[in-house]
Amino acid sequence: MGKRKICPRCGSNAASRFIYGLIHPDDLDNIRGNYVLGGCVIEEDAPTTQCDTCAYRWGGKQLNLQGDISKFTARTSDCWGFGAIQIEADFQLGTITYSQFEGPFSIPEIKQSIFTNNKKDLLIHTLEYSDFIDWIEQYKNNMVIDGRQWFVKLEFTDGSVIEKSGRNAYPGRWKYFCKKLSELANATFS
Repeated sequence: MGKRKICPRCGSNAASRFIYGLIHPDDLDNIRGNYVLGGCVIEEDAPTTQCDTCAYRWGGKQLNLQGDISKFTARTSDCWGFGAIQIEADFQLGTITYSQFEGPFSIPEIKQSIFTNNKKDLLIHTLEYSDFIDWIEQYKNNMVIDGRQWFVKLEFTDGSVIEKSGRNAYPGRWKYFCKKLSELANATFS
């Protein structure tokens, strides 16, 4: 059984899968579950899933995470920069650094450890299972004045960068993502 589809935009678990190709109307009765007809032309990055709640489409983007990442950074803090937590994994140096800042001008508490192959595998699995590539660029909840802000950045060996961020709003598997980053750093990330 595959993982349950959770919308990266709104967090809903009500999702439909895309069906591509020429479907005869008589065959529609034989298709189980919710579906969206994707048409006859299948693009390389065509979506595989659509949220039934907000209509966000995802799942077609592919990213080789096995050998292309050079650095991973994730950070959370309150809206004023207090209580900041940062995890940085450097694939080339083979280090993982956990930093905790009490305030924006404070000296951070820093822990550094070896970024083992097991930890690299855990991070890659976490990014894949969390549907990181399908997260929208920025999540916002403007109804909350204070709260938490976050960002996640992947830097690649070819110089490209993917950044995702948010303020008081999170992607569908955010709690899972934070739990796994806490395991990775052997410290709390939330």
